[in-house]
Amino acid sequence: MDIQNKNKIKIGIVILNWNNYSDTKETLKTIEKQSIKNIEVVIVDGFSSDDSTRCIQSEFPNYHYIYLKKDSGYTGGNNAGIKYLLKKKVDYIVSMNNDVLLCKNCLRDLVSYAEENNLGVVGPRMYSYYEKDLFERSGGYVSIFKSKSMPKWIKESDAPKELSKPYSVKKLPGAMIMLSKEVIKKVGLMDEQFFLYYGDTDLQKRISDAGYDQIVVPKAKAFHKVSATTGRGSVKVLYYDTRDFLNYVNKHHNIFALLYSFFKSYLQRSMNVIKSDTKNKFKQLQYLNLAYLHFLLGRKGKGI
Repeated sequence: MDIQNKNKIKIGIVILNWNNYSDTKETLKTIEKQSIKNIEVVIVDGFSSDDSTRCIQSEFPNYHYIYLKKDSGYTGGNNAGIKYLLKKKVDYIVSMNNDVLLCKNCLRDLVSYAEENNLGVVGPRMYSYYEKDLFERSGGYVSIFKSKSMPKWIKESDAPKELSKPYSVKKLPGAMIMLSKEVIKKVGLMDEQFFLYYGDTDLQKRISDAGYDQIVVPKAKAFHKVSATTGRGSVKVLYYDTRDFLNYVNKHHNIFALLYSFFKSYLQRSMNVIKSDTKNKFKQLQYLNLAYLHFLLGRKGKGI
């Protein structure tokens, strides 16, 4: 793609912030350093309980800000940002976590490859922020047999040569994905029954079902801190990861798969809590049981 055409392409970026000043600020600094400049950035505040988004806005006044009046979760926040950017007539929308750091040419390399190959869905090579030689070969696919999503991590030194060139996957890492406006208009927004987890997985399954290839562009590089906002091991993570997993299986699989997943995941997750060295086992088991109860009651969206 030549420079003149590249500068005409407008990229919209959606970033959610919820009580996380430092990570969001660090992410925005890497966006400011991008070699491609025709970018519209919208930061969606997910009903924070602190002044983190106001502080960010004072430091980055040229970006757009949406302050939600209630906690709408990952899917609701992304949908608010996507709707806003579509009105700005962007050509591509990037949904990315607020703990993803971009290398200088990441956006340029993504949009260049998408334009040159007429693609609607691309993503970067997503490295671990903490183990920088480790990257996600693909995003997490859902295994009903193991009762969880299964990311495919690989060391760069162990990566086969074919992964040095763009390649197709069933699911891109959900921490950052670039979609053309045509794909969004055809497939639709995120399903807000998924509050924190599986919203990107559901969207990307619908994208694949619609016949679009999802392509990893290794030349475009980014680093992900993973669970910087929600925190690993929290009862909130356990509750939503459990309930939204069941909602995903219920939406995309048959009743037999659902029954298997329901009982298998309950036993597996309960044992994981019991065997863990966490100090709040009783509280975790309470929220785990609550997740299964709320699924049975049909509670979707915000649950706790």
